[in-house]
Amino acid sequence: VDQWLTPAPNVNGKFVLVEIWQTTCEPCRGEVSHLNDLQAKFKDRLVVIGLSNEPVEEMRKLTSPRLNYYVGTDTQARTMQALEVQGIPHAILMDTNGMVRFEGVSSYLDEKGLQHLLDRYAN
Repeated sequence: VDQWLTPAPNVNGKFVLVEIWQTTCEPCRGEVSHLNDLQAKFKDRLVVIGLSNEPVEEMRKLTSPRLNYYVGTDTQARTMQALEVQGIPHAILMDTNGMVRFEGVSSYLDEKGLQHLLDRYAN
């Protein structure tokens, strides 16, 4: 993360769901409600992070939908390149040890599926 638009999250002991997105991407904005719901329901065990390669100034222009999770920028797209992301939105769920437990479109990760992963791979 080059810069946080929110306070930096404390990810210690929590699963981390990173959503790679852009404010200009309609399908990405469509995922926001789902991500807000996951963050609210699993807040004790999960940190949701929205990560964009856009400049902070562009990201601050987005006023709707409201993101109720952590947001940062990676203007050099290092994360997208490292993960070889071909399209957005793209999510990656890591357990508390940093092991990837899900990768794909976050809407495919429903509450039941996320609960299963949290329970199965918790320390």
